[in-house]
Amino acid sequence: MNCLEGKVALVTGGTMGVGLATAYKMAAVGARVAITARNEERGRAVVQEISAAGGEVTFFCHDVTEAESWSEVLGGVREIYGGLHVLVNNAGAHLAKPFMATSLEDFDQLFNINLRGVFVGTQLAVPLIRETLAEQEHGAVINVSSGAALKSAADESIYSATKGALQILSRALAREFGAKSYRIRVNTVNPGIIETPMFERSIDEAVKKGLFETADQARSTLVTEYPLGRFALPDDVARAITFLASDEASYVTGATLTVDGGETC
Repeated sequence: MNCLEGKVALVTGGTMGVGLATAYKMAAVGARVAITARNEERGRAVVQEISAAGGEVTFFCHDVTEAESWSEVLGGVREIYGGLHVLVNNAGAHLAKPFMATSLEDFDQLFNINLRGVFVGTQLAVPLIRETLAEQEHGAVINVSSGAALKSAADESIYSATKGALQILSRALAREFGAKSYRIRVNTVNPGIIETPMFERSIDEAVKKGLFETADQARSTLVTEYPLGRFALPDDVARAITFLASDEASYVTGATLTVDGGETC
């Protein structure tokens, strides 16, 4: 079922992990997809991969914290695809560090990527989405938050703060955009641990810090918090994002779709 047929979607952080899986999924169900990231070589490779699978995709080198970079990307999307229907704010950064050891530079960097990037991008993308929408059509903004916005962990205070702020911002925008008749739904997806290279690196760091003796011990300990008995795959989260982007979710706004195998229940 091509539930995004005729739609144009922009996915930030679209060259790995959840962003890559989302780009693949959206292209597979009919969307024309623009992906962004900072690594141009990787971006070009992803375009070739998705194109070879029959999807329509383009790549933009992009710094989500900079308004000028966003303007260039959105101008490119307008030029190539004629408009935009769906924005997926997926690009993000993680920090696992004790609060008392967190520097102001750490704080600023994390908030710039995880919150400023969403603020700037959404503010600039909304006019293009509204301009694109046909009568009776709705656009969508999906913000990738985290289970950490709902249930924090030791040494993740600032990361949790960024994701919690994103959670509240999304709900506020859902109400504001609805009140102003923008016809743009705003929702968040909150994953738990996902099997990505970032997770593997965090496991290695935890072992180096002495929190676990081995990577296998770390994994077996952490997974006990998940009632479904496994960590998420990127495609698990991509399916949730694609649902929220589609007309199947036409009456869903201001919602938190938790995709964490029950870890926060």
